[in-house]
Amino acid sequence: MKKNLLIALIAAASIAPVAAHAQAYLGGTVGYAHQKATIEDIGSVKDHDVSGSVFGGYQITKNFGAEVGYVWLNKLRPTADDVTFTIEPQVTYLAATGSFPLNDKFALTAKVGVASTSTRFSAAGEVSEKTRQTSPVLGFGVSYAITPEVVAIAQYENFGKVVKEDGGHLKAQNIGFGLRVSF
Repeated sequence: MKKNLLIALIAAASIAPVAAHAQAYLGGTVGYAHQKATIEDIGSVKDHDVSGSVFGGYQITKNFGAEVGYVWLNKLRPTADDVTFTIEPQVTYLAATGSFPLNDKFALTAKVGVASTSTRFSAAGEVSEKTRQTSPVLGFGVSYAITPEVVAIAQYENFGKVVKEDGGHLKAQNIGFGLRVSF
């Protein structure tokens, strides 16, 4: 009986710090997407455009959590032989997150996980193909606690090669600024 009580007390003591920091959050960013396509017969094409994201997560401890999100990277429009192609990637990701406080307000942030990118290709306005690619997602940033529940964020995310097809590939990165609200 004493042994079971001791095990229960140790388990409760080890869970208490986790529960004290555990909280769910939702957020969103508006930002700047950078995409670089290397396409056979066209060469290398770069584009920078407005991006957006929504995400939700769970801060398990003060320093570690998990996050799922959706990132809209806008469109890349290369032209070849007087035909404009449209490449439209959209990313869904699952990542482990880290938060490393610098003081009461500022923290450095990081994420590492896996991204699934759905990309639609079209030429002359007609959808010709859709692909799905899995790649790693890596990110880092900084956060500022406006209140204990509302945090301003600035982050960089690298999704790697979001398209790998015969004849070319597409790399995508994103810089976002936004808010995260805990509840």
